[in-house]
Amino acid sequence: MKNDTFWKVLLAIFCVFVFFKMQAQTILTPGDIVIVNVNADDPDYFDFVPLVDLETGTIINFTDIAWTGTSFATNEGTKIYTASAPVTKGTVLSYTGTNTGDWTSSGSYNAATGGDNLLAYQGTATTPTFLYGIGWASASPWITTGTVTTNNSYIPTNLSEAAKTIVTLGSLDNYRYDVTKGVTGTKSELLSLIANVGNWQGDDINAFSQITESFTINEEVGPVVPTITVTEIEVPTMETYVNTTSIETINVSGVNLNSDISLSLSGANPTAFELSTNVIPQSNGVTTNTIVSIKYNPTEVGTHTATLTLSSQGADAVIRDLKGESSLKPSIPDVIITEVYGGGGNSGAPYQNDFIELYNNTESSIDISGWSIQHYSYNGTSAGVTTIPASTSLAGKKYFLIQGAGSELNGLALSDPDVIGTFALAANAGKVILFSTSSLQTIDGTLASITGNENFVDYVPYGSTAVPVWGSSTVNLSNTTSASRIMVAGEYKYTPNIGLDFEVVTPNPQNSGFTTAVDETALNNKNVSVENGKIKFIAVAGETIEVFNAVGQRLISQTTLDGLNSIQVTARGVVLVKIGARISKVIM
Repeated sequence: MKNDTFWKVLLAIFCVFVFFKMQAQTILTPGDIVIVNVNADDPDYFDFVPLVDLETGTIINFTDIAWTGTSFATNEGTKIYTASAPVTKGTVLSYTGTNTGDWTSSGSYNAATGGDNLLAYQGTATTPTFLYGIGWASASPWITTGTVTTNNSYIPTNLSEAAKTIVTLGSLDNYRYDVTKGVTGTKSELLSLIANVGNWQGDDINAFSQITESFTINEEVGPVVPTITVTEIEVPTMETYVNTTSIETINVSGVNLNSDISLSLSGANPTAFELSTNVIPQSNGVTTNTIVSIKYNPTEVGTHTATLTLSSQGADAVIRDLKGESSLKPSIPDVIITEVYGGGGNSGAPYQNDFIELYNNTESSIDISGWSIQHYSYNGTSAGVTTIPASTSLAGKKYFLIQGAGSELNGLALSDPDVIGTFALAANAGKVILFSTSSLQTIDGTLASITGNENFVDYVPYGSTAVPVWGSSTVNLSNTTSASRIMVAGEYKYTPNIGLDFEVVTPNPQNSGFTTAVDETALNNKNVSVENGKIKFIAVAGETIEVFNAVGQRLISQTTLDGLNSIQVTARGVVLVKIGARISKVIM
């Protein structure tokens, strides 16, 4: 008994499935079909084309019964198409004058030579969903007032000539769309082609035969949207001294543009910034990788902000916030400490020895005979002393490399150090002081005991635990990193605040044999400059630029862009820049 119940339930489910499968059809909307052939002369042929795929069982009604504005009139008849198999969009489906195959009738369909309409709809006659309409064989097949006849009709409210779902042909008896005008396009393109009366052929005597060509319906392409793209999500804060310049760049592209890209500055301090251009031209709607320079030119101390807006007709504006920070150029000692490294010879170390690097910040030679580096543990007050020999001068804009202890097991040998000492610096944190005497100086752990000393020249506490702090601290160093003074607008930063003036980077020792001048002649006046850790220069597209550190290791090799180029370089000190066949040295 239980088995009988199971099979009955299974059969019932199968029957329900078959019923709904048989009832399935494609639900259409206005413009999903087009009528491409109508004839009032016998045998009243007409052709239609679905612009979407039709499922098996899809039913479409074609009637010449007039629509009164609220319902169908009671005259004439309807041809009913029922898809017996799936129909691919673009297939021409024809009523050939007789009810065969997929065609049946209701009432008496008979296109009138005195004027008629053919309306396509789904659903019932009492609740139709209109899909398409065509009127012909009369100068006025559609009316807006009065009573309908067998020769005219009101236009259903969900169809219109503007939407290309109502077509009004001429007063001839027979019309067929001229397929030479186009049978390929998107749905909207084909609706427009077929709604154009000039694309139809007419004949007042002979009915047209069916159209045999198939239509190809392409996928609709989304609206073409003008778009501006700026590669840099954020523009870095620009830092410089009053009455000097800092430069950043942005890379701008655009597609589908209707007009050139305009650049404008607004906000609190727009006059503190300057753009290399206010207009980026487009060609055929496109501009690609245009480099725009943003100059920060402060005339007073403070933080300055502005809003950069890039706009083009029809495109969403792109906005970037600009920020600059300026300070008075500090009084900088003639000789400063520019780099400290304490990991020499340790595991993973790039160099075999510790080192301390000095720099003459002036244009003139300075006698540093008898000066000394006095070095301490991170919290110590007892120093080790390394004295600079007698008769030692440091030329203007030159480095001076002091080598310390190390090991030959790891790293490269320092290149020609100017002084060789035996001091051993801590890799992570410590402090070094430059005094203008070789005598051991006394400090008591306070900053005043260091900077107030009559022989004091410069002080660098490195690492987060080094005391006394001067302003703020750097993070801890390691076997592979050094504390290196930052360069701003071509000059070393000296606020003095160690945490702001130094950064932790890969060691790059420089000795007195390296020049620091930018060789404009060798670079063929390519306007090479260094700003905020970037080498900037003008070049033509396709040149090779290579950047080498002081010991000849190649750091960068890439191809230039046309115009202003900006390349980030992590090394500090003197680096060699080779652009094509031109070579120069710059200070990072």
